[in-house]
Amino acid sequence: MTDSINSLEGGGLFLRLQERFGLREDPLAMESPFYPGAQRQHVLETLRHLCGFGDLALLMTGGRGAGKTRLLGELVRSEGSRLEFHRLAAGRIESPEALVRSLFQSLGRQAPEGVSPREALKRFFARSEEATRKGRRQILLIDDAGQAAPGALRLLLETFQDSDRGAAAVPVLAGTEDLPEYLGGEAFEERLVCLHRLSLPPLGRDDIRQYLEPRLARAGGKADELLSARRLEQLAATSQGSIGRLQRIAPAVWLGMSSSPASRSRANTGFPFGYLRWAGLAVVLLGASWWLVSSQYDRTVEKESVRSEEAPQRTRAIISIGPETEAEPNQQDAVEPEGINGYSAPDPADTLPGGPDTGESPVDGRSEDPFTAPEPEPEPEPEPEPEPEPEPEPFEPAMPERFVTREVVNRQPGYTAQLVAGYEENTAIQFLRRYSDLESLRYTRSQRNGRDWFVVYLGQYDSMESLRSSLEKLPSSIRSQQPWVRALNDI
Repeated sequence: MTDSINSLEGGGLFLRLQERFGLREDPLAMESPFYPGAQRQHVLETLRHLCGFGDLALLMTGGRGAGKTRLLGELVRSEGSRLEFHRLAAGRIESPEALVRSLFQSLGRQAPEGVSPREALKRFFARSEEATRKGRRQILLIDDAGQAAPGALRLLLETFQDSDRGAAAVPVLAGTEDLPEYLGGEAFEERLVCLHRLSLPPLGRDDIRQYLEPRLARAGGKADELLSARRLEQLAATSQGSIGRLQRIAPAVWLGMSSSPASRSRANTGFPFGYLRWAGLAVVLLGASWWLVSSQYDRTVEKESVRSEEAPQRTRAIISIGPETEAEPNQQDAVEPEGINGYSAPDPADTLPGGPDTGESPVDGRSEDPFTAPEPEPEPEPEPEPEPEPEPEPFEPAMPERFVTREVVNRQPGYTAQLVAGYEENTAIQFLRRYSDLESLRYTRSQRNGRDWFVVYLGQYDSMESLRSSLEKLPSSIRSQQPWVRALNDI
């Protein structure tokens, strides 16, 4: 499918859609409403939460046309009033020096001269920490991050990890599924503990219906007709779950100008009968060659059998010569066995222990047993016992008056609101100190991906009504984060 199908030359496909289905506007060109299905809303909420209060760099991946750019636009639209977003063009980040220039240009400043790119990035993050303390946290958006130099992106993430991550500008990188491998693979991700990955899965058949239904309704189209079972199957097969590809191929599917990959494969399975003649000729040639080789083999076997019957059969005898006696081929009274030339059978008396002395000593080292006893295998050395693993050091909370153990939280009923979470305890401590006048704030420690995970929550409430009442009394800076209401024993 080429882009010319949806072009405006010759009227374009949209004009044909208008004439055939009575559409008022193009449903595939609508930016709204934002589609929340297929994990899109979950990824958006995670971005909003971690950009505001997190201490992690964010890596969003998905296939081409998965909607990454649209989701970043929704993030800027919903959080632009409280967060300061800086978009960096990935194509211009050709080196660490180019990255430094882009960062400082986004602040309206000149990049520092005479210092290394790492030192310049440290100064940038120090400035961003000051902006956060003034109530304006900065977010660095790099869409299509696979177009940027990997060394520059690695330097950006490493410098962010060495900064005060709870207040520094948050890098948000978006790209295809191979972006983690582009940055350095698993070895780099293990070394970079501050990276959190979010994935956008492809759309399924039901997702495509939910995505198109509200757009068709706004455009004045009939969803039952345009999203029939047959057309929906074609849309799912040809788009392969990509929103961008769906926007390109949907007009052709609706107008009957496109077929599904399955029908195209069935159409290509037609076999011209002209090729049957060549196939039959090949089978005849193979059969003839097999018959020729088989007949030659039979004649060769028959000749060999005739030769073996005409040849005289020989009788072989094996005579053992003792170690103390030599064979005498010229002895008169020796009986020569049939078929043995030049050897005589030894006198049995000579081979006995009491036989005549020949004047020669027996050969030393000759063993009557032709087999040598195998040497015993050495016993395997016992494996050393593994050293016991050192016991983990007991955890000591930095703010014990606000800390609640995970065991106690799991036993508590009721509801709460999660306000901030991160891998570093310092992230929770900074939040608690910033809102030290809220006595109901508590934090706890759990495990996530094999590491400590610290969560700040808003106390314990027996009912949702009392929890909502307390949420309305929180400062506007916290309410704007849309705290996560959930069961207390589930945080």
